[in-house]
Amino acid sequence: MKIFRIIALIALILLLFVGGTFAYKYFQAKNDEVISSADSTTAKDTAAESTVTLKYGSELGDLANDFSLSDYDGNTYQLSELKGKTVVLNFWASWCGPCQFELPEFDSYYNSIKDSDDIVVLMVNLTDGVRDTKDSVHDFVTTQGYTFPVLFDSGEVATNYRVYSIPSTFVIDEKGVIRYYNLGVTSESDLESAVSEARK
Repeated sequence: MKIFRIIALIALILLLFVGGTFAYKYFQAKNDEVISSADSTTAKDTAAESTVTLKYGSELGDLANDFSLSDYDGNTYQLSELKGKTVVLNFWASWCGPCQFELPEFDSYYNSIKDSDDIVVLMVNLTDGVRDTKDSVHDFVTTQGYTFPVLFDSGEVATNYRVYSIPSTFVIDEKGVIRYYNLGVTSESDLESAVSEARK
């Protein structure tokens, strides 16, 4: 009887050992499949991210909406032709108090970079034909001694950029992506910092 019990016990131990070994290998294989699947999914996700196409718009991270505007002398500036350059784009009006406050800052910044080949400052006046006309804005800028380029917008470009309050400032990087936006007064140091970040 004792021998039978000993044999049965040995058989049970062997059975548990073989069963445990089989179970370990089975679940290890399943685990490897899960890891392999996760790695494959991550690779697919990474590939998908690398092929994401940016949308055109007016928000941070968007490709800036293209536009074409002219200055007082009829020179045309088209944003898409400025690819490869960092663009500072400001919307303003001569009757706007906060705009008047920041204009010297923009003029100072413009004069510090005007000889640069890869930074452009565009000051877009909201020319409504009543409070601001091309002639009145030209006189205002000349009287104040500002030298930055002034472009005239009857409202279409401002609307495309969702500019419903001024001053509004955007910084667009060399690839045409909006990297900075500020609603309200922007200082020269703000511009320096924003442009520096956009050029990284």
